[in-house]
Amino acid sequence: MAVNATINDLERAYKAHLSFVKGKSDSELLLKFYAIECGLKHLYLKNKKLNCTDDFSKSEIGRKFGYGHNLHDWARELKIPKFRFRDYKMKESDVKEIHEYLRYGVPYSPSDFDCLLNVYLGILESNGL
Repeated sequence: MAVNATINDLERAYKAHLSFVKGKSDSELLLKFYAIECGLKHLYLKNKKLNCTDDFSKSEIGRKFGYGHNLHDWARELKIPKFRFRDYKMKESDVKEIHEYLRYGVPYSPSDFDCLLNVYLGILESNGL
């Protein structure tokens, strides 16, 4: 990760990004996605008793899959039970693809994406964010 973010930076970013999400426009879904990414990284640092994203290199996560945008990798790393995601029909590759569509403004069909993001938000809220 090029920028070193502290656990507090990630929590602030999570809350700041979410504060702009009022609907389901592409931009709002992208902000929600990034808020969740920040929240999951915050939770990972907290659980591993690490201080900042530079510390990822001290843990298995950096060697495993880097520090990327894959929410499912973070969920696996955080050992979030799979049953929490049983109600959505999206494949992991769909999530990555939709993230790219949103980021680059390419039209797409969102299907269950917002629903999936709401599952992640529920998990983060149940963990104190």
